Amino acid sequence: SGFLFAYTALLFGTRCLSSFTAGRLRQHAVFYELTWLCNTTLFMSACSLGGWSNSWVLRRRPAVATAFCVSVSVDQILWYLDVMVYFVTGRF
Repeated sequence: SGFLFAYTALLFGTRCLSSFTAGRLRQHAVFYELTWLCNTTLFMSACSLGGWSNSWVLRRRPAVATAFCVSVSVDQILWYLDVMVYFVTGRF
């Protein structure tokens, strides 16, 4: 869980640093991108699997991490299915 938290922090930090040359709108987009489900899953999994969380709601709750992972998996599977159907039929 420490690795997931460090990876999320590194991901956010590098995106913030790279956005400084792209302008103010891109800087705000970094915060928006952090709220995407896949990025939220990284953070919530790190919090819920780690014993270092001070929140009684998230402390060592693998069901929270599993719920986020399942929701991302369903989203990704449907996306892959949509792309395969597009390549087969030529329309969405």
